[in-house]
Parts: sequence; C-alpha cells; structure tokens
Amino acid sequence: MIKRARELRPYSPVIIIGAPRSGTNMLRDLICGLPNTATWDCDEINYIWRYGNRGSTSDALSTEQVTPGISAYIQSYFDKLFSQTGAANIVEKTCANSLRIPFVKKILPDAKFIFIVRDGRDVLCSALKRWTATVEWSYTIRKARHVPIRDIPFYAVGYLRNRLAQALSKEGVLQTWGPLFEGIDAFRAEHSLEDCVAQQWIECVASAVEALEEIPEQRKLELSYEQVVACPEEELGKICQFLNIRCHQTNLVNARRFVRYPVVPAEPRRFSQMSLSVQQDMVRTLARLGYPTDLARTAA
Repeated sequence: MIKRARELRPYSPVIIIGAPRSGTNMLRDLICGLPNTATWDCDEINYIWRYGNRGSTSDALSTEQVTPGISAYIQSYFDKLFSQTGAANIVEKTCANSLRIPFVKKILPDAKFIFIVRDGRDVLCSALKRWTATVEWSYTIRKARHVPIRDIPFYAVGYLRNRLAQALSKEGVLQTWGPLFEGIDAFRAEHSLEDCVAQQWIECVASAVEALEEIPEQRKLELSYEQVVACPEEELGKICQFLNIRCHQTNLVNARRFVRYPVVPAEPRRFSQMSLSVQQDMVRTLARLGYPTDLARTAA
C-alpha cells in the first residue's frame, strides 16, 4: 500500500545537492524561476530532515535511522507544499543532504537529484566568512518557522550556545556552521578553522559523489557552479530537459538575473594554515572533480 502511494505521487521531488557556498541557493532560485516549480520561503529545512533524529551529532543520517513515522512526517511536508501550490516539481535545497543521500532516497524514492559542484578553493574563502558572520534576524526567523514544534526548545538552546561561543571567541568564530560531518566536534577541537572548513567541503563532496553513483542516470544531473555562472541559459536548458519542463525563451532570457557572480578575495595564506593531510585530501578531491590542484590559486 505504501509503495503504491509513492508511485502515485502527483509531483516530483527535486533535491539540490551541494556543499555550502557551492551555488545551491543560486541554483534553487534559477530552477524556481521556471513554471510548475515551488520551494519553501526559507534557505533550508534541515530541521525537518532531522525530525526524529535531532540528537544525532552528525547530519550524515543513515537509512537505518528512517522509521515509518519519520518518513511520513517528511513526506507530509512535501505534500503540504504541493497542496498549497499545485507545482509539478517541489524543489528542496539543504546542504546537509550531501551527507545523507541514501537517507533522502529512502524517504523520497522517486526524487530527482541535481548535484552542483564548485572549486573547493573558492568555497573555502567564501565559507570562512559564514563562520564569523553576525546574526541575520530575517534569515533566522524564516528558518525558525520550519522547526517542528516539539523540537523548538532543543534547537533554541543549541543556537544560543553557538552564538555564546562566538561572542567568547577572540576571532568571533562560531562553534559550528553548516553540515555536521561525522566527528566534526573532535576534528574542530584539534584542527584550525581552515582545516575544518576544507574538511567540511571534502566530506560533503565525497559523500555525494559516492552516493550518487547508486542513483539511476535518469534521476540525477551534475552541474558546475562555474559553468552555470558562465552560461546560465545553456545550463537552464539542461535542467529543463532533465525535469521535463518546457523551457520558454523568456526563461532563457531571464536566467542571468538569477546568477550571482563570485566575489571571493584571493587569500593564499588560508591554504598555508591548513595541515598537510587536509591539503592532500583537498587536492585529491579537486582532482576527482576535474579542477586544477594548485592550492595557491583562488578566485580573482
């Protein structure tokens, strides 16, 4: 009965996969500029994905952590947005899903995945700014509206603890930011901030690449941030074909208004502050994705 209900889902879940600062927001906005698409009014819904697993110290949730109740709750969140919008494609972007694609797939077996990658050196420079960012109240309130009611006290305490740690830090650095990879707390305690941010990118990308190998070709699409920025019309055409959306000329013309051109200062010193082992892992990951491997090169 459950399987039949999934087969009859009247919309297609579209899951954007990508490490933080890899252009996932830009890609979501680009897709949601198309007809018959909808998404939520906030940046991410990680609180929903962690429903029933809020105490997990990692965002890398396994398929064993999916229960009927958890699956039904998360599916209902997608169903509700469909009932409100009638959109044929419900688009979701939560960077932490890079660490738990099998978990997502078990809950939404008919989902399509769009994976966007970006040069890890540029990600590092961009992400480091988020670890020291001050509170953006409008952003925080939008996300808070999507916290399950029973989980509000738990996350409120964690949020306050994180901001207190930032206030007490000499450099104004958050205790955590972004996807929680396995062992992040211990790693953060023993490594530099640069190491932690680089490792976060490595873990997200490596986990996504491995998991997506198990996804049928017709249900996944890989894009690069650099190519989307350079040729948004062409990349939008690929997306439309993948999602079976009729792409009008107007959509192609408007594609560039969703593009956010990178403004990342060159900071070669950041890489010199990374440990040799993390540098080596980053080089291997860059090579795996087809990027140059000179860590001294950063975006202009």
